[in-house]
Amino acid sequence: MRFSGDGTALTAAARNGEQEAVRILLAAGADPDLGVRGDGNPLITAAARGDREMVEMLLSYGADVNEAYSGDGNALIAAALRGRVDVVDLLLEAGADPDAYVRGDETPLINAAQRGHVDVAERLAEAGADLSLTVLANIRDGREEYRSPLSEARRNGHRDMVRWLEANGATHQAPTGR
Repeated sequence: MRFSGDGTALTAAARNGEQEAVRILLAAGADPDLGVRGDGNPLITAAARGDREMVEMLLSYGADVNEAYSGDGNALIAAALRGRVDVVDLLLEAGADPDAYVRGDETPLINAAQRGHVDVAERLAEAGADLSLTVLANIRDGREEYRSPLSEARRNGHRDMVRWLEANGATHQAPTGR
């Protein structure tokens, strides 16, 4: 069952770090990918918490490492946003796409740049992330703009991130005329 604002029982258990409850629910056949827009899914929740053991458990039960929900991103975006380097490493090893684009959440590297997590950016780059990937993003007033790791690091005043990105050749590549 799904409930907007609460998610699924599995998501709630993951959100609360209840490993035994997660184990029981998975063993009983709970879908590790089932989620609710606005609440994400269990893997996104565990990655956001930085709960490596929970992420490993969910992956072992077949959770899709790239499953995404607009507004919640995916597990790699959630971990990158919060600077969870060890979870970022685990997700990349499990096959997470370092350039995954989720409308409303952008990419893992854009999220790391927004928060100034250079250590996460380095891991994403090592995994092949495009340092100049520029994507369409929604602005709160309903308009759209193009965002890149460099534009977001600059906008949020993360000088170390800007220096690292520029030193590694990153550019902001909005389409001409935008």
